[in-house]
Amino acid sequence: MNMDVFEISKIKHDELAAAKNDVKAELVEIRETAARELDPLVGDSVDMRVLKSEFGNLFYGCLEPINGHNIKDRRYWDEDGAITESFDDATHNSAGVFKRIGTKRSYRKNTTWYEEHQVFDKLAQDHVDLIHNGKYSRYDHKEVAKEFLDTRDDILSIRKSWQLDEVTVKATETIPLSLIYHNYDDKLVIEDVLHTTADYWQLKHDTIYLYPVQTEAMRDKSVPESFSVEYRQNNPDFTNNSDWRNKFTVNGWVDVLKHPDTIEAKLKIDNIIQAAEDKLDALKLKYANRLVVKGLF
Repeated sequence: MNMDVFEISKIKHDELAAAKNDVKAELVEIRETAARELDPLVGDSVDMRVLKSEFGNLFYGCLEPINGHNIKDRRYWDEDGAITESFDDATHNSAGVFKRIGTKRSYRKNTTWYEEHQVFDKLAQDHVDLIHNGKYSRYDHKEVAKEFLDTRDDILSIRKSWQLDEVTVKATETIPLSLIYHNYDDKLVIEDVLHTTADYWQLKHDTIYLYPVQTEAMRDKSVPESFSVEYRQNNPDFTNNSDWRNKFTVNGWVDVLKHPDTIEAKLKIDNIIQAAEDKLDALKLKYANRLVVKGLF
């Protein structure tokens, strides 16, 4: 029996295990270093969920009870498009206004009155038109509600511009990239490494896209035309796929993410959505006294 075969196999196994440990350490370094540069790009971008909740709190804080406390102040739309106090005469899915805004439920004997976090998405002109002003404390409710509706529409317009905006960064010097291909069954076994460069990338409101120079070797492996990562992505691994079997880690993201032009471009995009928060802050300031009187400010 030739024991040398087994000894050689053991040596190779040990060498592979050591090599895999080195690969693991290097991949961790690549990912953690790039992730550290990604964190600052999250920035102070407006959280729309928080903004919507604040909008609803402010709306009801200023206006509730919108039409008053008496059941006769409840309003809907009938089939002729006229305002009615009668729940039975109201059309299915009619907008409704009472202490709050809502919608008559289809084929049910009740109305869904919206919570604060729903107001931003649900408020409509049909609700505003159902509001009737009172003589004293509710003397301007219709006009105030219309101002909230207009502000909501302005915020939606700003948000749309923010979502559609994109800033392209063109590097003065090319960024070197390495595409580190993993074995399908064991990601610590490296099967190939392709080298290329990138001279431009593009930022959008939630994602940055990196466009590598396509080499012949990359075309042979069907490498996608761009790589991407989301700013708020948890534990990004900076990997991509050529296909379902060929996964690779992109080494080079760190230089893209920490590039001064990248940071400047992200700030430019963040400033767009900041205008939405400014719109809401203007309402808060305008109606601060009303909220103080109600003990809500």
